[in-house]
Amino acid sequence: MRRKEALTVLVLLVIACSTAVTSKAATREVCPGGCAYASIQTAINEAANDDEVLVYDGTYYERIDFLGKAIAVKSKNGAATTIIDGSQAGSVVTFHSGEGRATLLQGFTIRNGLAESGAGINCEGSSPTVTNCDISDNTSPWGGESGGGIYCGGGASSSPKFMN
Repeated sequence: MRRKEALTVLVLLVIACSTAVTSKAATREVCPGGCAYASIQTAINEAANDDEVLVYDGTYYERIDFLGKAIAVKSKNGAATTIIDGSQAGSVVTFHSGEGRATLLQGFTIRNGLAESGAGINCEGSSPTVTNCDISDNTSPWGGESGGGIYCGGGASSSPKFMN
């Protein structure tokens, strides 16, 4: 009888494991009106690794920090119609928490940053992927020595991949 009970327990464990709920990556939509999120940063804050933040056309007056998450932040229609404007309040986009290649920023105009290091994109100790972005009209008040558009620091631990 003990063998039969052990077999029953084993079968129940197999069934439980095969039907366990697994989390599926979510898509978090951002738009000026009518979406779950009005701000890119709010969507990033609530995102989990492997989620996608899909940003609709518009100009978003904010600065974003990926918070070390392996997420994709993508514009729906590309850099010509989707703008992140930093309002000269610091770096527009920040990667500084060990983000790796799975962290993606795609299809944005990144403008109007004002910072000592990396007014457009500041990447410290991270290796994200940035594709199809227009990084323009960002300023380092020290003449660009510290990267008005892009700054990558943190030695060998920073090796972002920029494409297009």
